[in-house]
Amino acid sequence: MTDKLNSMSTGSQESDGIDLGRLIGEVIDHKGLIISVTFFFMGLGFLYAFLAPPVYEADSLVQVEQNAGNNFLSSLSDVLPTTPPQSAAEIELIKSRMVLGKTINDLNLSVVIEEKTTPIIGQFLKKIRGDDGSKINVKYFNVPHDALDTKFTIKITGKDSYTINLDDAGELKGQVNEPVSKNGFEILLTQIESPPGTEFSIKRKDTLQVLSDLNDAFTVADTGKDTGVLSLSLTGNDPEKIKTILQSITDNYLLQNIERKSEEAAKSLNFLDRKIPDVKNELNAAENKLNYYRQQNSSVDLTMEAKSLLDTMVQLDAQINQLTFSEAEVSKLYTKEHPTYRALLEKRKTLEEEKNNLKKKINNLPETQQEVLRLTRDVQVGQDVYLQLLNKEQELSITKASTVGNVRIIDNAVTQPDPIKPKKLLVIVVLTVFGTMLSLMYVIVKVAFHKGVQSAEQLEENGLNVYASIPLSDWQLKNVNNSRKKDKKKFDVLIKENGADLAI
Repeated sequence: MTDKLNSMSTGSQESDGIDLGRLIGEVIDHKGLIISVTFFFMGLGFLYAFLAPPVYEADSLVQVEQNAGNNFLSSLSDVLPTTPPQSAAEIELIKSRMVLGKTINDLNLSVVIEEKTTPIIGQFLKKIRGDDGSKINVKYFNVPHDALDTKFTIKITGKDSYTINLDDAGELKGQVNEPVSKNGFEILLTQIESPPGTEFSIKRKDTLQVLSDLNDAFTVADTGKDTGVLSLSLTGNDPEKIKTILQSITDNYLLQNIERKSEEAAKSLNFLDRKIPDVKNELNAAENKLNYYRQQNSSVDLTMEAKSLLDTMVQLDAQINQLTFSEAEVSKLYTKEHPTYRALLEKRKTLEEEKNNLKKKINNLPETQQEVLRLTRDVQVGQDVYLQLLNKEQELSITKASTVGNVRIIDNAVTQPDPIKPKKLLVIVVLTVFGTMLSLMYVIVKVAFHKGVQSAEQLEENGLNVYASIPLSDWQLKNVNNSRKKDKKKFDVLIKENGADLAI
């Protein structure tokens, strides 16, 4: 009895494994299922590759040049350290509402128009016919705030006429190039390329949502460290549309840069226009004082020493005045703790110390010489400042008239001819392999959990006695199944139907 139980245990353990030969046989037996599932998933791959809307990519290239245009700092290259292009700041500027918002308004991207077709089937038929579908152009479509993101239906009623169903607001009839309005709704349709009866859905999206969607599809990246060259790219389903949008973004970025530079020149010009008359009056007053003093003191002339001190003092005052202009420019960009600002303040401090030392030497001169020197210095410094302001005014006038900014478009927007996704061949291959693996897994699981008894030896190994074996006729099994499927004829005994069968 113990030997019988041991043999049953041994047989059970041996049957726990999966016989490779049996597994191959099961795969062959289920080849129809495996092929069917594989072709089913392959068909899904072809269907997806055919119906999925292709995604295209448009790209452009811009360069942000350093130290271009009007800038007081350009004259201080020997004092201020050179700074690399602010690529991170420019990237954020390109993606700002100022730039993208203008593109949204210029191209009316808040208005979404779609032709009404049967889902999937309509797209399938368009693909087969190669038809781009009907089209209408809407210049603007304004709705009340509570009607944002609500779809309305436009129906083409004639060559140049249409109606729009506004739900609770009723129906609105219109003609091409004629603005119409009703209850807060305003629309101007400029073009119809559709037969009568064609319907379109139209809605106006919230501008912030359009901006968010545009930012998701839009990317800006620096092509290299500190190169100042930015790569702009935009993805979408319509190759012409994304090209137009990206070109608009690129142009608007260039335009705002030019306007910003021109605005800086205009503000500086306004300042100079107010300052020059005051400086002119101060210069006239200084000249009058000098002439009056000389008349009162019999045209006192300066000694050689006094002239030398005067020339040095005038040079120092000119440098200090130039630093004053530079400080006004630097203060717009940096705080006083920044190294650039600190370097400028240190240079100014050094010049002030030299000026104080020079004043001590002047104080040792005779009083008459001191007064003449002071008055002469005021005149010369006033003349230098006045000439500098006149030159700067002329320079800024030219700059304002010929401002080009520090942004240059290297490559205009262009759409790549091939879509970037979906990768049709990859999708088909992946789904085909997935279908094959799924069907094979089904067969393996079935074999693992439905082993059964394959031979009389397995029964004997488990301690059961086998008294007889009934042969299985493959011919009979096949023909019985076929006859039942065709005419449900009752099958006779095997010896009458096929006496030569090996199972007899």
